[in-house]
Amino acid sequence: NNNNKNNIIYYADTVVEGHSPIPNDDSSLDIEQWNARILNTTLQSLQSGQTLVIGNNNKYHLMGGIIVENLTNVTIDLAGELVFSKRIAQWPRQHDSNGRVLECLQFNRPTNVTFTSTGDNGAGAILDGNGATWWGIPFIGYIQRVENRPRLLRVMHGVNLILENWLFLNSPYWTTLFDNVNGLIIRNVGIQVKRTKRQHTHSAMDLTAFNTDGLDVSGRNVHIYDCNIWNQDDIIAVKDNSHGDGISENMVFERINGSGLGLTIGSIGGASSRVRNITFRDSYIQDSVKGIYLKFRHSGNASIKDVLFENIILDRPQQYAIWTGPAQQADTINPCHANPCSLCWPYLPGAVCEGEAQGSYRNLTFRDITILDPQGGGGVFMGSKENPMENVLLDGVRILSCDDKNNNIPYTNYSQTFPLLLPVSDRVEDSGYVILFQIVLLVIIATILSLLGYGYWILRRKGKQRACLVLFGTSTLFTTMVVVRLVYVTSMLSSTRNDYSVCEGITGGIAMGDTYPVPACFDDQTTTTSGELSCQVISSNNIWMNSILSAILILLFCSMIPILVFLLDGKRPQLQLYTTIPTTSENDDDDDDEIGLASPISSSSENESNE
Repeated sequence: NNNNKNNIIYYADTVVEGHSPIPNDDSSLDIEQWNARILNTTLQSLQSGQTLVIGNNNKYHLMGGIIVENLTNVTIDLAGELVFSKRIAQWPRQHDSNGRVLECLQFNRPTNVTFTSTGDNGAGAILDGNGATWWGIPFIGYIQRVENRPRLLRVMHGVNLILENWLFLNSPYWTTLFDNVNGLIIRNVGIQVKRTKRQHTHSAMDLTAFNTDGLDVSGRNVHIYDCNIWNQDDIIAVKDNSHGDGISENMVFERINGSGLGLTIGSIGGASSRVRNITFRDSYIQDSVKGIYLKFRHSGNASIKDVLFENIILDRPQQYAIWTGPAQQADTINPCHANPCSLCWPYLPGAVCEGEAQGSYRNLTFRDITILDPQGGGGVFMGSKENPMENVLLDGVRILSCDDKNNNIPYTNYSQTFPLLLPVSDRVEDSGYVILFQIVLLVIIATILSLLGYGYWILRRKGKQRACLVLFGTSTLFTTMVVVRLVYVTSMLSSTRNDYSVCEGITGGIAMGDTYPVPACFDDQTTTTSGELSCQVISSNNIWMNSILSAILILLFCSMIPILVFLLDGKRPQLQLYTTIPTTSENDDDDDDEIGLASPISSSSENESNE
């Protein structure tokens, strides 16, 4: 039942059990399930030399759980859109006790397969994961599902693959995973994951789209280039080859424009995992949380070696420009759980972050890295005392600030930086969840204020003056503690923003060329003195301003208590002073004259200033 001419098969013309795919209709679960079943059946039936054309500039809504085995010598031409279902309750799951959801699309053991697009819909092929539904209410959605969410595309044990001209939108979980591949080319691919319409930042609200990695790969002989990625986790991540021989090697990533948690190797931690001969070069990373990120989780004799980062611009990294050490992650609903480095480090007392003793770093080179206006410092080099990093070279790693920024930015606006992505105003469909979260937060704050104010008023009416003082004092103490903590964090960040926060556990570390500043644990062999740099001291006005605004909001929070009391009581709240008034009266019938009774001293006009 296919229009089969020159080995071209059109998904729109396919009939399975009397059903044809229905475009542009998400009105029922039945349509989504049949569209998915027809696509799964059609993909699985492809023969060597055939091309499947999907879309023809149409949009198909479908259920996930599509699994295709052993395709050989075929082309998949996505010429429209595949939009995956929002119906989480009906999503296919594995038949085990964990109830793990299936991926949106999964290809096992494909050989000589090309994923491409010849569509003319303006953005090429689009795979839309409807991630907002899976992310749910910010923070709460993660507690509900943690990492039980589907990847948009997973390819396992593939050989000689090409992915090009596809745009991935709002993946519920990792956008792609190419697992244990041998021979992979990815080019002209866009990945876009956003919760808000902000162009140049990853706000706390955006980052609640946890674990939305961009391109994750393991295996060997990988070349990824000319890609645009804006997501809320690792931009690109080289993974340990846990489903193969444990080795990921011979990979080149170049001309990547991205923003997320950085160009990443890790987290690595499998038993005897090896990552080697990896190159990142000629890339521009804008407003990323971290810029370059190498990380070990709790590992068993794993290693990362022979790595080159070259000719990379890190524009305004929001946290650390370069992080080499333990993985800063939680992987539980407790965000401060150290695995092995806590996300709360260094901001909360007691947060743990230590170099991973079972992970070995060897032969790392950072060459011609330009860091513009870093918001959290040059970075972290954290090896372990038991197993220090060896042979780490910084050659021309420069931290610049606002004065030199405009001379080093290669792009002027978002659309120019990320031409493969949609405008930020498009496809941000989760505003309802964000607004709901903001409403809930405001209700919680209003409830706390109301309870504090009402409690204060009740205690005053009952004459519990000491309790009033305790309540008011506790609120003031809480405010003071938060303000002190903000000042501490601010001073810590502002004092290290033009330097490296941690440098330890390294042997054979060398800084050369015009590297500036030189981390403390590196041998300084640079040729440029500090006086030759035009901008060395990085302004901390932005951090101070945020801290001051936060402190003002907290002070206003506590100042609302007496205001609420005034509204409830109908008059200006006062604290009455009490004292013990002795008396010589022997009349026991009058309780007010009993010796030792605490009686109020009224606030007269002459002592009103004392009040």
